[in-house]
Amino acid sequence: MTVTTFANWEAIAHAYQARANDKVAVTPDIQTLADNLTRGVSDQREQTRILYDWVRGNVRYVALYLAQGGYVPHVAGDILRNRYGDCKDHVVLLEALLKAKGIDSHGVLIASGKLYKLTPEAIPDYFDHIINYVPALDLYLDSTAQYLPFGGQAYWLAGKSVLHVDASTGTRTTPAMTATDNKMSTSLTVSIGLDGSINGKVNEISHGSIAFDRRSAVASVDPLRRSDAIKQLLARNGLNGKGEFTAGDPSSDDIGYPIDIGFSAEQTGLDLANPEALPIEMPMALGYSIADMTSFANDLAEPHYGTACAASDLTETYDITLPKEVAIQFLPKDLSVDDGPIQYRSTYKKDGQNIRVNRHYIMSIDKGYCTPDEVEHMKKTAIIIRQDLQRKVMLAPLSN
Repeated sequence: MTVTTFANWEAIAHAYQARANDKVAVTPDIQTLADNLTRGVSDQREQTRILYDWVRGNVRYVALYLAQGGYVPHVAGDILRNRYGDCKDHVVLLEALLKAKGIDSHGVLIASGKLYKLTPEAIPDYFDHIINYVPALDLYLDSTAQYLPFGGQAYWLAGKSVLHVDASTGTRTTPAMTATDNKMSTSLTVSIGLDGSINGKVNEISHGSIAFDRRSAVASVDPLRRSDAIKQLLARNGLNGKGEFTAGDPSSDDIGYPIDIGFSAEQTGLDLANPEALPIEMPMALGYSIADMTSFANDLAEPHYGTACAASDLTETYDITLPKEVAIQFLPKDLSVDDGPIQYRSTYKKDGQNIRVNRHYIMSIDKGYCTPDEVEHMKKTAIIIRQDLQRKVMLAPLSN
């Protein structure tokens, strides 16, 4: 049983607003900072981007819940001086900076987890996070996400029922994440030696929520330890190898985020001097592969609740060069699947000693979650796709 004293969601919004409104004061320091950061910039969208970028890059996220701190933000001027705060403090400071430039904004309560639809009762604890909303730009911003570019979407922001705490208040739904927004293209180019040794490179570019996770992961790796990170990734696939990677600036506002990896391994378990079955797969698991995104085929169905699922568009390309002493005896057949929200295409081609494989997967459900019936239907298609991912190229040594 749930007990609440709030008559509706608007009552919760008014209660929060009453405690937060007086914290958004434009102090001389805040005005000076806003003016200095936006000097020479008159466009409001660009001003908003500059101020958002400053807050996400200069105010550490620290959760301090003393007294009413779990519900009431600190004063904007104090947050600026301290350079840290929780989500409420981020919202207050960014709101004050925007206000200093005449840009209206307000807070929006949101559930950061896997909750998408409001409960029948107005429960304050439904929401565990708050972000900014800029009405003139129709834009939701979360400055606590240090590596989320301006205007970018992340899984916890998309397709959510939210509560605006402005003068009019009210519940709305954030924009859904589409497959066009949330995509990644990955290419593997590799040469395999007769003894099973490999040399290759992986190039990928990601967008949307995938790119946010990539940026965060890169930022967490000490630049001096990048070679160790690649060695560990190879080891997870049973490969004793080495490598390096380069990547874009995690804090940039670039729409696409690139990562480029060079690697080698002396032994893969392959012995091309004898007949061999060659799997078509990435030598290191970076996450968000087609195999990862179809893994729900093996999960137990949740019979009562929706499952979090994000629309995505994934392309994987493999260019594999084999030694001249090896014959390509069999390639898997091309596959084309078009079933409701899932489309999948794979092609397998050979040109001399080169094998080229292309796989393209799209899942287009864009409301942020999937119903039990949708998951059950997609499982059948996902199993077909996963069978294709496991098919192998048959190789044999050339006869003398």
